Amino acid sequence: MRPAEIADLNHVKNFLILFLSGLLATGALMSRPGEESLRAQLRRQLQSANVPVEATSDKKLDEITDGWVFKDYYLWSQVEIGGHVAYAGVFSRWFALPESAEKGVADAEKTSAAVMARVDRGN
Repeated sequence: MRPAEIADLNHVKNFLILFLSGLLATGALMSRPGEESLRAQLRRQLQSANVPVEATSDKKLDEITDGWVFKDYYLWSQVEIGGHVAYAGVFSRWFALPESAEKGVADAEKTSAAVMARVDRGN
């Protein structure tokens, strides 16, 4: 191949990368999950854990999520509990995250266990 042909291929590759990156960003922006979708996911998790129905009511979920800070960014959402990011949402899905490694939290199940303990206590 001649240098001019290689340069043309590089331009095409650059355009494709930018175009696909734009599509990915648009998809993330359009499908960013909100606070209600996290509540629905928590409700499903509690119901699958055989928690009594009254513990999954809107009032009880409001009590559980009281003090949680929901932050919306352009391409994703985050939920902070006690100053640490506990959930991240992207592409219509929420993911439980471990607290920051510096704080010594080993896995995200501790966050779910804290939610379950709070439901069990009735708080």
